[in-house]
This record gives sequence, structure tokens and C-alpha cells, in this order.
Amino acid sequence: MRSVTGTPERRRARRYPFVEMRSQVILRTGLFGKTQVPVIPVDLSAGGLAFDSPVELEVGERITLDLEVNMDMGQFRLEKLVGHVVHRTRKGSVWHCGLAFDIGKLKSGQYTQIMRIIGLIARTESLADRIQQQAR
Repeated sequence: MRSVTGTPERRRARRYPFVEMRSQVILRTGLFGKTQVPVIPVDLSAGGLAFDSPVELEVGERITLDLEVNMDMGQFRLEKLVGHVVHRTRKGSVWHCGLAFDIGKLKSGQYTQIMRIIGLIARTESLADRIQQQAR
């Protein structure tokens, strides 16, 4: 359907599911101290998370991570995911880092929750792809 101006009617356009991820790493700052550093998640897999960090992390460094995923289907929050940095690359003013989850050290149910989130994201992307193909 077209609007009076001849452009496609925006309200009738197909809508796509939305996924937002937020995260922070928790770094030790001494024997008992900790600091939380917000990071920007780039992608999530069964084995880990890629993210951009404003602070330099060392390869091999063990870190704890909180992850929040907001989707149309609901909100998921995973706290204190344990992993270690497997790579880092300087990209402008941030460090692009790869974190491998330490599967054996995750709390009960955390890995299952990660896999559930990945499954939902995959279905969301599949749905978006089908909608785009139908729109062509």
C-alpha cells in the first residue's frame, strides 16, 4: 500500500525482531577489590563471546562476565560467566577481545541458558531472513 505522497506506507511494512546485548567484565583490582567495566558484545557462540573493551585485557587473563540479552521474546541475564581471554586486537580506541567460556567452571544451568539464547537468536535471524526474502 502507498501513502498519499507515493511512498510505501511505513505502518504496513514488515517488522523485524530485535536483539540487544549488554555486558560488563568484572576485573580483580587487588586481593579483594573488583571493578566493573562495560564492554560491547559483538557476537556470542557456544564457546565464548567476542566483545570490544575500553581497557586492555591480557591473553590468558581469567575474567568474569555478566551478560544481558534483550529480545522480543524476553530478557535473559547471565551473571558471573567465567572465561579467559584467547585473543585481543587493538581497533582504534578499543580492544577487540575473544573470550572462551571455561565450561567446567560455569554455574549449574549457565551453559544450557547460553545455548537457549543462541537458539533463540538463530531462530530470530532465520525469521528475519525469511521475511526479507518474502519482501523481494
